Amino acid sequence: MLEANEIAAFIPDENTIQMDWAYLNAIGGVRIQIPEEDRKKALSVLAEFRDNLNRETRETEDRSKDHVSSEKSTSEIASDSERPPWQASLEVIVLVVLPLVLIAAIGFPLWQESERHRALDQGTAAYNGKNYDLAIEDFNRVIQLGDKSGWIYCARGNAYESRGTTNKSPRDYDRAIVDFGKAIELEPQFFDAYENRADTYEIKGEYDKAIADYSIAIQLNPSSSQSYVNRGYAHQQKSERAEAIADYNQALLLDPKNESSYANLGIVYNDLGSYDLAISDYSRALQLDPKDENAYIGRASAYCQKDDWNRAISDYNQALLLNPQDSQVFNYRGDAYASLGHNEQALADFNQSIRINPNDEDANNNFAWFLATCPQTSMRDGKRAVKLATKACELSAWKGPGVMDTLAAAYAETGDFVNAVKCESSHIASLGEKSPKLDAAQKRLALYKNHQPYRKGK
Repeated sequence: MLEANEIAAFIPDENTIQMDWAYLNAIGGVRIQIPEEDRKKALSVLAEFRDNLNRETRETEDRSKDHVSSEKSTSEIASDSERPPWQASLEVIVLVVLPLVLIAAIGFPLWQESERHRALDQGTAAYNGKNYDLAIEDFNRVIQLGDKSGWIYCARGNAYESRGTTNKSPRDYDRAIVDFGKAIELEPQFFDAYENRADTYEIKGEYDKAIADYSIAIQLNPSSSQSYVNRGYAHQQKSERAEAIADYNQALLLDPKNESSYANLGIVYNDLGSYDLAISDYSRALQLDPKDENAYIGRASAYCQKDDWNRAISDYNQALLLNPQDSQVFNYRGDAYASLGHNEQALADFNQSIRINPNDEDANNNFAWFLATCPQTSMRDGKRAVKLATKACELSAWKGPGVMDTLAAAYAETGDFVNAVKCESSHIASLGEKSPKLDAAQKRLALYKNHQPYRKGK
């Protein structure tokens, strides 16, 4: 029947069945293999056969009802009773079992595909629910059931990457990279695989590899603004600021409402000391996304560099409305308040910062500097300043920027000028000859040698 409809069919267990029909149950019935591309046609043929068979059966039953048993002669009854049992069984096999066998024949590949779809649906649901272990198990099952597409390897790679981000596991990142590579091997034009592998390289800090993959992704899809943003970020991490600016600007040409491009440009211009440009780009980012806390913090930083403390405080206020538990923003705002001479507000902010995060190196250092150098006598606390400055040194393994300078000022406030001179000398030794901070540090060292503490603003 299948071959009559030009469908190639093959019974892999034919020899076994011919040896003994009793083996049918043991091997799960007759299986007929057909080409994958003929599956739909075969189902249609079998469905038509089944419908015709059902119709003929109903017609036979209807005709039988017209010949009631009362009209049947004794000889006819005897004739029926004398039919061999195997003949009746054969009719059952032909009329009932055969279509079931034929349907089962193509049922195995259909079952396999059904299982793949089920595992894929479960894996996708698990991934969306952030159950990455279960997602990986389900995607493994899909692959075991014969799915060799690039897409499934990319999906499993995403699950490994996400699990790595959750568990901080470098091994999962490596597995993700392997899977993305397999997806690319199977489908060399697979944009998402290149993009996702580049993302993973970027997470690992392998920026050259990330840039290479982002570049291929851009070749495959030149209209992807996000690929330019991502590549720009990789350049930015390598301090390749010109390349980063070029990529962010290209992203904006493709998508003028790409908020992250403006925000990242703000960071680059801040690093370059182009504070007006930074403020402009941060402002554009905030127009597109008024809830970008980091854009408020970045713009506030640019305002601080211009000594525009009130605007800086305003932006820090907005950032704290978005995230009231951000210890760093309390630290930054405390510094801004101190620069304005609003010492009570500064003290409150520094206290709140280390209350939220007692192990914030920068907060401990800034608070110590405030307590050691504040011009307002009632605000100074030399002993606490030494304690906080020492903790900042320990948190940075005694290598943090400015921590020895702060510890020197704290010792000087307590009257321990011997240690103040030692710490300030160590700080000066860490500065380069062309450092803009060198002159101020040398002046503080001179104060300590003369047994005088340092006061901010002097």
